[in-house]
Amino acid sequence: MKKAILICAAICLCAFIGRAEDKKAAASVQIIKATLDNSGQHPGTAAVQGPATVTCLSASGSGGTCFIVGPGYSGQVAPNKQIGTSGAGTVTLNCNGTGNYLTCSAKVAQ
Repeated sequence: MKKAILICAAICLCAFIGRAEDKKAAASVQIIKATLDNSGQHPGTAAVQGPATVTCLSASGSGGTCFIVGPGYSGQVAPNKQIGTSGAGTVTLNCNGTGNYLTCSAKVAQ
């Protein structure tokens, strides 16, 4: 009887661990891009279902940075730096810097 209970517990534990790994593998990553030209800002956006990590991947122009607005955060982020958001909502990316045509990109991971 004890052996059967231990076997059942081991099977349940394996199933639980497998489901936890499935959730980790299902993490969402989105790449958003934005531009700034003579007609103005052309932002990139990404919907997030909860807290997310946002990494500025690139920003062109002299002194280029990503300007990120999301749940719980609003500010400039230098290339290769990241910030965290606090919950569900929309992450918006705009480009900052000096130049006639700016491009920037960011990775949004949940």
